[in-house]
Amino acid sequence: MKSYMQEQKHKITDNDASFLSTRNKRYVLRIINHYIRKTMLHFEISKWTSYHTFRRTLNTLYKRMGCPKEDRKILFCHKVSDVNFNC
Repeated sequence: MKSYMQEQKHKITDNDASFLSTRNKRYVLRIINHYIRKTMLHFEISKWTSYHTFRRTLNTLYKRMGCPKEDRKILFCHKVSDVNFNC
């Protein structure tokens, strides 16, 4: 993940999204939700999951792994100081 984020810093785009398409455009949430649901069905997981659920789960996972709050803010593009980071 660190190498990916370093690579993204050096890309010259007018977009600040963490994950960009091959055309350096932000992914549409509908597409992301489609791939998440497709993956969930593949693994026979029936729980409802969306991009927002996935993002919150990743944030919690990174916190448990010891990732600093400041790095998680950058990774998840939060501009407000303590949004969802007190969990």
